[in-house]
Amino acid sequence: MILSTHFMVGAAVANYTDSLVWLALLPLGLHFLLDSLPHWEYADTMEELKQKIPQVVIDVSAGPLIIMAVSLLHGFDVYKTVWLLVGGTIGMLQDGLSLLHSVFPQKKLLKKFFDFHLSLHTKKKLGRKIGFGLQIVLDFLAVMFIGFYR
Repeated sequence: MILSTHFMVGAAVANYTDSLVWLALLPLGLHFLLDSLPHWEYADTMEELKQKIPQVVIDVSAGPLIIMAVSLLHGFDVYKTVWLLVGGTIGMLQDGLSLLHSVFPQKKLLKKFFDFHLSLHTKKKLGRKIGFGLQIVLDFLAVMFIGFYR
């Protein structure tokens, strides 16, 4: 699953809770749920990821930029915007920890987390058109839940 989709789903969850506990737990759990569904990714290995740094930068930036745009359209509230950004960041956290594992493979805790994350990840990949389209639909739904139900 691309990072911006994880971010947008985490932000949508944040929109519906004022609890720090739920903000920490729900986006984490939803990340694993989303990764368990068949989907498309632009890189499956670290080597592929290194070759697609521009895509990764755009992907990581897209979620926060969308949240900022939605916030500006709905009367910018600093607290609410930061809360949504935190929820989105938590939604991407697992992939960040997986990246840290590739940088520090000797760290046992990161290795255990990486193996756990990988064990929950789907083995079925969707083609680019269907898989990317599905993630765009998820992003759109997240924006709807954030923008229209604030």
